[in-house]
Amino acid sequence: LIVWSAVGLGLSTAAVVDLGAGWGARPWVVAGVLANPGVWLSVQLLTPDVLALGLALGGVALWRRGIHWWGVAALALAALAKDQYLLVAAGLAAWEWFRAHRREALIILAGAVAPLTVWAIYLSATLGEGLTPRGNFSLPLVGILDAAGGWADRGSGDLTFSLIAVGGLLLAGVVPFFARSTLLRWLTWPWVVLALVSSGWVWNLGNNSLRVFAPLLTLVVLGLAIRIGSRSPVEPA
Repeated sequence: LIVWSAVGLGLSTAAVVDLGAGWGARPWVVAGVLANPGVWLSVQLLTPDVLALGLALGGVALWRRGIHWWGVAALALAALAKDQYLLVAAGLAAWEWFRAHRREALIILAGAVAPLTVWAIYLSATLGEGLTPRGNFSLPLVGILDAAGGWADRGSGDLTFSLIAVGGLLLAGVVPFFARSTLLRWLTWPWVVLALVSSGWVWNLGNNSLRVFAPLLTLVVLGLAIRIGSRSPVEPA
């Protein structure tokens, strides 16, 4: 697990650097990973979040470089590492779809969804349970509001984590619009929606919500680095 966490951290950093370079972003774009407390919580707790993040961002970077099949493979592995990272594949597919690249969009979705579907069917057949939401969802904002009442009782550290997670959500709702990158918007929007409809179970503990929604801070920093660093009058993809 320690090795996989290290691999995930390395992949995440390399992918952010590659994506940022393609958009003319400032070098400090790496702060989206290396200064992301959600990423470090995943490393410390040995959860699959950081590996899934690295695979997902790596898949996007490979796809943008035209290395499509390896990109889809990375996105599929990201979803297998943690199913919510299917949102990255969905965002990339939506970007291609609305650029009228329908075939490419379908390849991304099918390639990322199929392995996860097979794995869920296998789990259902052998263990009697595949992928279930288990109360992780609620009406928009209800989960955040329900959880917020108990944040102060969980200690200053966890309260800080919760406030950082909420701050990341607020910034993610604004920054992509100024980043001059439609792809970045499509990658960010699904995570914003997920955060808004997640239940109090997800938002109750700051070290949980900050880790689960770590991609929001990564994408926010990437968006800021693009906006400040890119001097091109043409909107970067």
